[in-house]
Amino acid sequence: MIYREPEEITKEETGRELLGTPAQASAALFRAALWLDDPEWLETLLLKSLKDSREDVRDAALLSLGHIVRLQKFVSEASVEAIVQAIQPFLSDPKLSERAEGALDDIEVFRPGSDYAKD
Repeated sequence: MIYREPEEITKEETGRELLGTPAQASAALFRAALWLDDPEWLETLLLKSLKDSREDVRDAALLSLGHIVRLQKFVSEASVEAIVQAIQPFLSDPKLSERAEGALDDIEVFRPGSDYAKD
């Protein structure tokens, strides 16, 4: 398998890709979390994507929520709490619980005030 750096993406491209296949939508969420610098928009997008009917998209949203906290792309500490609350129901989902646990681990380690968070 060859690693490819996720390409930059715009909000408009993200919106279009979300209408595509589950693989396209999932890739768009991940790319948006890495490249876009609009925390409020990202949070809204990812939290909404947790309710998508496609499992792959929900999986990508969980992964990406962990990433935005890791990268310090969130609105406030209160928004991190909202993210945690949105992720918790997935802990009982047999197919997504591992991804939810990973996202919560990222949040615990990288949220503001942790020893690992960016200054």
